[in-house]
Amino acid sequence: ALVLETVRPVGPGEEITICYAPDPSSRFLMLYGFADDRADDRLETVDVFAPLDTRVPDYDRKYAALTPHFRDQADARRPFKLSLDVPLPPGLVDLMRVARAEPEHLDRLGDALAQH
Repeated sequence: ALVLETVRPVGPGEEITICYAPDPSSRFLMLYGFADDRADDRLETVDVFAPLDTRVPDYDRKYAALTPHFRDQADARRPFKLSLDVPLPPGLVDLMRVARAEPEHLDRLGDALAQH
C-alpha cells in the first residue's frame, strides 16, 4: 500500500505533487534524471577560479596587498562562488583590481583593502 501524508486537506481529483527538495535543476538532473522547471535555480552556483598570475609584474607586492581571506583564492586553492543571489562575490573585484594595479597604486590599494 502507498500512503501519502499531506500538509493540507486534498479534495477528490485534486493533483498531488511531491517536493524532492529545494535544489537547483542541475541537481535534479544528476540525481533523478530529469530537470524540474519549478526547481530553485537561485541555489545554482558556479565555481570561478581567478588566480593571481605569478608572472605579473610586482607579484609579491600584489599578493601582499590582498587580505589573508582572499589569498587562497589568489592561489587558486579555493574558488569564488557565483550564483543568481551572489552574482559578484566579495573579493573578486578586489582581486581583479590588485591584479591590474600599477606599481604606484599598490600601497594605497593594499591599505584600502585592509580596511574592508
